Amino acid sequence: MLRELQLERLREVSRRVYDHVPCYQNAFKESGGTPDDIQSLNDLQNLPLTDKETLRVNYPFDMFVLPMKEVKEIHASSGMRKEIKDLWNIKAYDIYGLSEIIGPGVANECVGQDGLHIWADHFLPEILDPKTGKPVPEGEDGMLVITTLTKEATPFLCVSSWSSPKPLPAVKARRNV
Repeated sequence: MLRELQLERLREVSRRVYDHVPCYQNAFKESGGTPDDIQSLNDLQNLPLTDKETLRVNYPFDMFVLPMKEVKEIHASSGMRKEIKDLWNIKAYDIYGLSEIIGPGVANECVGQDGLHIWADHFLPEILDPKTGKPVPEGEDGMLVITTLTKEATPFLCVSSWSSPKPLPAVKARRNV
Protein backbone atom coordinates (compact mmCIF):
# COMPACT_ATOMS: atom_id res chain seq x y z
CA MET A 1 0.00 0.00 0.00
CA LEU A 2 2.82 2.44 0.83
CA ARG A 3 4.62 1.64 -2.45
CA GLU A 4 1.42 2.37 -4.44
CA LEU A 5 0.98 5.68 -2.61
CA GLN A 6 4.62 6.60 -3.26
CA LEU A 7 4.27 5.77 -6.98
CA GLU A 8 1.07 7.80 -7.30
CA ARG A 9 2.67 10.79 -5.57
CA LEU A 10 5.91 10.44 -7.56
CA ARG A 11 3.99 10.57 -10.84
CA GLU A 12 2.01 13.61 -9.68
CA VAL A 13 5.00 15.59 -8.37
CA SER A 14 7.03 14.76 -11.48
CA ARG A 15 4.24 16.08 -13.69
CA ARG A 16 3.93 19.28 -11.60
CA VAL A 17 7.64 20.14 -11.76
CA TYR A 18 7.81 19.21 -15.44
CA ASP A 19 4.89 21.52 -16.23
CA HIS A 20 6.01 24.51 -14.13
CA VAL A 21 9.76 24.53 -13.35
CA PRO A 22 12.16 25.42 -16.19
CA CYS A 23 15.23 23.69 -14.70
CA TYR A 24 13.26 20.43 -14.47
CA GLN A 25 11.84 20.87 -17.96
CA ASN A 26 15.41 21.22 -19.26
CA ALA A 27 16.66 18.26 -17.20
CA PHE A 28 13.89 16.00 -18.51
CA LYS A 29 14.62 17.11 -22.09
CA GLU A 30 18.33 16.39 -21.63
CA SER A 31 17.55 12.92 -20.30
CA GLY A 32 15.11 12.22 -23.13
CA GLY A 33 12.30 11.33 -20.75
CA THR A 34 9.03 12.72 -19.41
CA PRO A 35 6.96 12.10 -16.29
CA ASP A 36 4.76 9.83 -18.43
CA ASP A 37 7.66 7.34 -18.54
CA ILE A 38 7.32 6.59 -14.80
CA GLN A 39 5.77 3.13 -14.54
CA SER A 40 7.26 1.95 -11.22
CA LEU A 41 9.38 3.22 -8.35
CA ASN A 42 12.38 1.66 -10.12
CA ASP A 43 12.04 4.46 -12.70
CA LEU A 44 13.15 6.92 -10.02
CA GLN A 45 16.75 6.20 -11.02
CA ASN A 46 15.98 7.63 -14.49
CA LEU A 47 14.81 10.99 -13.17
CA PRO A 48 17.12 14.02 -13.23
CA LEU A 49 19.29 14.56 -10.16
CA THR A 50 18.83 17.91 -8.39
CA ASP A 51 22.29 18.86 -7.21
CA LYS A 52 23.47 21.72 -4.98
CA GLU A 53 24.42 23.87 -7.98
CA THR A 54 20.89 23.59 -9.40
CA LEU A 55 19.53 24.67 -6.02
CA ARG A 56 22.01 27.55 -5.70
CA VAL A 57 21.00 28.90 -9.10
CA ASN A 58 17.24 28.33 -8.90
CA TYR A 59 16.09 28.07 -5.26
CA PRO A 60 13.65 29.29 -4.18
CA PHE A 61 11.93 31.59 -6.65
CA ASP A 62 12.66 29.74 -9.90
CA MET A 63 11.41 26.44 -8.48
CA PHE A 64 7.85 27.31 -7.51
CA VAL A 65 5.02 25.34 -9.09
CA LEU A 66 2.48 27.65 -7.43
CA PRO A 67 1.95 31.39 -7.89
CA MET A 68 3.90 33.42 -5.31
CA LYS A 69 0.68 34.65 -3.68
CA GLU A 70 -0.05 31.04 -2.62
CA VAL A 71 3.38 30.46 -1.01
CA LYS A 72 3.15 30.50 2.79
CA GLU A 73 6.74 29.73 3.93
CA ILE A 74 10.29 29.47 2.61
CA HIS A 75 12.71 27.31 4.63
CA ALA A 76 16.37 28.23 5.06
CA SER A 77 17.99 27.17 8.34
CA SER A 78 20.56 24.90 9.96
CA GLY A 79 20.53 22.62 13.03
CA MET A 80 22.30 23.03 16.44
CA ARG A 81 21.72 19.60 18.08
CA LYS A 82 25.07 19.16 19.88
CA GLU A 83 25.05 22.72 21.28
CA ILE A 84 21.53 22.28 22.66
CA LYS A 85 22.36 18.87 24.13
CA ASP A 86 25.52 20.15 25.85
CA LEU A 87 24.04 23.48 26.98
CA TRP A 88 20.92 22.03 28.60
CA ASN A 89 22.34 18.61 29.54
CA ILE A 90 19.44 16.79 27.89
CA LYS A 91 18.96 13.79 25.63
CA ALA A 92 18.53 15.34 22.19
CA TYR A 93 17.00 13.61 19.18
CA ASP A 94 18.19 14.06 15.65
CA ILE A 95 15.68 15.50 13.19
CA TYR A 96 17.01 15.42 9.64
CA GLY A 97 16.10 17.94 7.02
CA LEU A 98 17.45 19.97 4.15
CA SER A 99 16.55 23.66 4.21
CA GLU A 100 15.44 23.65 0.60
CA ILE A 101 13.22 20.61 1.02
CA ILE A 102 11.33 21.32 4.24
CA GLY A 103 13.84 22.21 6.92
CA PRO A 104 13.57 19.75 9.79
CA GLY A 105 11.12 16.94 9.43
CA VAL A 106 12.32 14.72 6.57
CA ALA A 107 13.35 12.04 9.08
CA ASN A 108 13.35 11.75 12.86
CA GLU A 109 15.27 9.72 15.38
CA CYS A 110 13.17 7.52 17.68
CA VAL A 111 13.52 6.89 21.42
CA GLY A 112 15.88 3.99 20.67
CA GLN A 113 18.20 6.39 18.80
CA ASP A 114 19.09 3.63 16.33
CA GLY A 115 18.98 5.81 13.25
CA LEU A 116 16.69 8.19 11.45
CA HIS A 117 13.27 7.09 10.24
CA ILE A 118 12.00 8.85 7.12
CA TRP A 119 8.39 9.90 6.62
CA ALA A 120 8.01 7.60 3.60
CA ASP A 121 4.54 8.81 2.69
CA HIS A 122 5.97 12.30 2.07
CA PHE A 123 9.56 11.62 0.95
CA LEU A 124 11.03 8.94 -1.30
CA PRO A 125 14.67 8.23 -0.35
CA GLU A 126 17.31 6.48 -2.43
CA ILE A 127 20.90 5.60 -1.58
CA LEU A 128 22.96 5.91 -4.76
CA ASP A 129 26.54 5.26 -5.77
CA PRO A 130 27.89 8.82 -6.23
CA LYS A 131 30.01 7.73 -9.20
CA THR A 132 27.37 5.81 -11.17
CA GLY A 133 24.13 7.32 -9.88
CA LYS A 134 22.71 3.80 -9.50
CA PRO A 135 21.14 2.38 -6.31
CA VAL A 136 23.54 0.57 -3.98
CA PRO A 137 22.75 -2.81 -2.36
CA GLU A 138 21.33 -2.90 1.18
CA GLY A 139 23.99 -2.05 3.77
CA GLU A 140 26.42 -0.29 1.40
CA ASP A 141 27.53 3.33 1.66
CA GLY A 142 26.23 5.90 -0.78
CA MET A 143 24.74 9.35 -1.16
CA LEU A 144 21.23 10.11 0.04
CA VAL A 145 18.87 11.37 -2.65
CA ILE A 146 15.37 12.54 -1.70
CA THR A 147 12.27 13.14 -3.84
CA THR A 148 9.44 15.08 -2.21
CA LEU A 149 6.03 13.51 -2.71
CA THR A 150 3.63 16.01 -1.12
CA LYS A 151 5.37 19.40 -1.11
CA GLU A 152 3.07 22.03 -2.61
CA ALA A 153 4.98 25.12 -3.76
CA THR A 154 8.45 23.75 -4.50
CA PRO A 155 8.41 19.99 -4.97
CA PHE A 156 11.77 18.41 -5.76
CA LEU A 157 12.93 15.39 -7.75
CA CYS A 158 16.01 13.49 -6.62
CA VAL A 159 17.71 16.12 -4.44
CA SER A 160 21.23 15.01 -3.68
CA SER A 161 22.53 15.54 -0.15
CA TRP A 162 26.01 15.23 -1.65
CA SER A 163 27.71 18.61 -1.85
CA SER A 164 31.10 19.18 -3.37
CA PRO A 165 33.95 19.55 -2.78
CA LYS A 166 33.34 18.09 0.71
CA PRO A 167 30.48 15.54 0.73
CA LEU A 168 28.27 14.86 3.72
CA PRO A 169 29.05 11.60 5.49
CA ALA A 170 27.92 8.56 3.55
CA VAL A 171 24.81 6.76 4.67
CA LYS A 172 24.05 3.05 4.65
CA ALA A 173 21.35 1.72 2.35
CA ARG A 174 18.53 0.52 4.61
CA ARG A 175 14.84 1.15 5.29
CA ASN A 176 15.53 3.96 7.74
CA VAL A 177 17.94 6.69 6.68
